[in-house]
Amino acid sequence: MESVEAALSLIATVLILSSTLIGLTIKLIRAVREKDGEKLKNVLVEAALEAVAYAETFTGVSGAEKKSIALKRIAEKMLESKSRYDEDAASEAIEKVISLSKEVNGR
Repeated sequence: MESVEAALSLIATVLILSSTLIGLTIKLIRAVREKDGEKLKNVLVEAALEAVAYAETFTGVSGAEKKSIALKRIAEKMLESKSRYDEDAASEAIEKVISLSKEVNGR
């Protein structure tokens, strides 16, 4: 009888520890993903700022062509930083930089 109680107690302890470890592992994975997401966002913003400034150096080029130049520049920066490139996110970042620039410059 005592060995059955000891076995049940051991099993309960193992299950509790396993549940705790699983919970901690899930929290750790989420934290790493959030950190990676923040890093990606920061790299994208920096790349967009630099890319728009670079694209603005071209004269006699349409806005669409400048955007294309900026997108290519962002793709290169993302590749250099070994980050995932998302053209939609890059395009949105460019639009935000341009919008902010127009707001600051009063255009």
